[in-house]
Amino acid sequence: MYCGNCGKQVEERDKFCPFCGAPQKLNAAKKAAPLYAKVIAGIVVAAIVAGGVVTALIVNDAKDAPPTADVPSVSAVSP
Repeated sequence: MYCGNCGKQVEERDKFCPFCGAPQKLNAAKKAAPLYAKVIAGIVVAAIVAGGVVTALIVNDAKDAPPTADVPSVSAVSP
């Protein structure tokens, strides 16, 4: 990264330029925030997609299951 005042190379962690003393506006913490937000958004999208796949599998499995027969209960059988 370069100083916006004197143009010399400075470390990203520097709050002030070691050559001219000018404050540095961009630092590593400010650059990391957009990446963090993208990671969180990716996790949320992945969770939604996974939930949709699981729901689709459950619905399809229920449609393919054979119908259950009505079995009379013991009390419904005449002696």
